[in-house]
Amino acid sequence: MGIFKRKEKRSADGMVEVGDNILTALIGGSSEVKKAEALQIPTVSACVNLIADRISALPIKLYRENGKEVEEITEDNRLNMLNHDTGDTINATEMKKLWIRDYFLGKGSYTYIERNLFNEPTGLLYVDETRLAVAPGVDPIHKTYSIQVNGRVYFPYQFLKILRNSKGFGTGTSIISEDPLALAIYYNTMKFENATIRKGGNKKGYILAKNKLTQDAMDKVKEAWRKLYSNSYDTKDNAVVLNDGLDFKESSSTSVELQLNENKRTNADEICKLFCMPADVLNGKADEHMISQFVQNCLMPLINTIESALDTDLLTEAEKAGHYYFAFDTSELTRGDFASRMNAYAVALQNKIYQLDEIREMEDKPPLGFNFIKLGLDAVLVDPKTREIYTPNTGKLEKMNAEHLTEEDICDILESRGNPYHDDKGRFTSAGGAGGKMSSVSLPLKPPKISFKERIRLSHEIATDYPQKKPGDKFGYENRNHFYIVKVHEFGSYSFEARLVLSDKNKPYIDILRKELSKNGK
Repeated sequence: MGIFKRKEKRSADGMVEVGDNILTALIGGSSEVKKAEALQIPTVSACVNLIADRISALPIKLYRENGKEVEEITEDNRLNMLNHDTGDTINATEMKKLWIRDYFLGKGSYTYIERNLFNEPTGLLYVDETRLAVAPGVDPIHKTYSIQVNGRVYFPYQFLKILRNSKGFGTGTSIISEDPLALAIYYNTMKFENATIRKGGNKKGYILAKNKLTQDAMDKVKEAWRKLYSNSYDTKDNAVVLNDGLDFKESSSTSVELQLNENKRTNADEICKLFCMPADVLNGKADEHMISQFVQNCLMPLINTIESALDTDLLTEAEKAGHYYFAFDTSELTRGDFASRMNAYAVALQNKIYQLDEIREMEDKPPLGFNFIKLGLDAVLVDPKTREIYTPNTGKLEKMNAEHLTEEDICDILESRGNPYHDDKGRFTSAGGAGGKMSSVSLPLKPPKISFKERIRLSHEIATDYPQKKPGDKFGYENRNHFYIVKVHEFGSYSFEARLVLSDKNKPYIDILRKELSKNGK
């Protein structure tokens, strides 16, 4: 009985509490699970590997936000290190998988940022979180910490750190330390099942003796029983011969043994909850809704954490001020099956969210060069770049708000129609040696609607003010309210190709047209 001696602590109601270390020894299990042991649990390993495989396959991109526009930066060495060659002995895919494993099962992920003399990153060197130590500061407000590797002290900015539920002192909280009991129960269940298999599946029991056995007889029975439970390959050890007066009584199965498989399934579901992952995702029974939950609740929070870490540790202060940021291309996660994607694209086209070539690009198809989108009734098309409207049933191509053109509008339309003109310091210059003749330029202004009375009045004014104009001449004419582009057919007979209101908004564009007409000598 000496081995059962232990310290006891009696509570007020008479209950006896046994010391944790003694109780653990009696049960034969462990109340603490390490990283290596956690990875031996199938559900933990499957969850970590599935998340790591999904995220490691996503490319990382660099963007710069400029007002309402977002520009993708493609030429940057950091993108090559994050997506291809890390500069280490492991590639980018392996590095991302190690990030996620350390993120969930360790104190965090740490990657050393190797830099050149110009402070530019030249390599991302993964460091096993078990090989480094973090020394936190003592100030709970202005938090500081240092990182030590092989006795050498490093500053936090020298590492890319991806931490789970961090409190700001350089370390995260693993799921092992956050919920050790759930993992310990599953791990000890596996050990119990393993011990049963090692015994060959033989039931526990006890031997009844009618007469008192000598010590030598008891030792021989014990040795025979040990060989029976040892999984020996010797056939003579596969049976125990009981002499007269000895009888084996099988002990009944405990509730733990009877419910072992059910408990394993329940524990596996509980472990999936630690990763915010629907259990059916691992079982292959997940529908589209569950996969969407997996992406939104499990993958996206981790992706956002990694993106924030990249922005903090890999961007310079000037780039942060310039609104640069890293982001995963998550389009592959939400693509779904073919039918679902096509239905989503149809809705996007119908609601003018995407153009046809944008959808073809997402499907890795070559563009068709069709830049029009539908405005409505399947009868009107608009080019969003040039702001031109085309009506198929009439064959007309018109400009939106033609009387209020911007300088950019004029340049875009002239160039889109094959005219060799471009904007150069507030004026149009010929790039193709066409002589700058306005007659060769198809003006984007639609003919104005001028009443008969106004046309007669304008014709009298022009004939009086410009009697020297010849047929075919084109020039600018303005009165108190409008600026006109006038074409001479004969003396006293004129047509009006444009009319712009004289206003501060239109003044810069009227000046452009006035200079162009004057430059051409018309």
